Amino acid sequence: MKGGAALAGRLLDQVPEDGRDGLFLACYRLQSEKLDRKLIEKFTKWGEEGWCLGATDELYALEQFIAKWLGLYPFEDLEGVIRLIARSSGHEARQSEQAIHRPKHKAKGVRRRRRFQAEIDRQGAGQ
Repeated sequence: MKGGAALAGRLLDQVPEDGRDGLFLACYRLQSEKLDRKLIEKFTKWGEEGWCLGATDELYALEQFIAKWLGLYPFEDLEGVIRLIARSSGHEARQSEQAIHRPKHKAKGVRRRRRFQAEIDRQGAGQ
């Protein structure tokens, strides 16, 4: 990895769970197979450690990475992260069912998803 990709790779080992949003945006924009593979490894490891995608609202970021990676890497390489989505979807469905009974709006998560999508859209328009 060179330059920004190398720095992002090191930061993946250091940035705490609740501070990864900006790092994920940088990783998404950088085009480095080594960085992508490190992200795949990290997502899989975090999932094995019991990481709850919905709690940190990183599910959307992972979905965007998977959509990008499906065109770049064999399915077998992505199987672990795709399983995280499937596992999280079951968890999210249970949370949605519970949310019906408690009117709590997750405005912060919605704003994060919108910012991430807006940044991806801006990058696409600039290319």
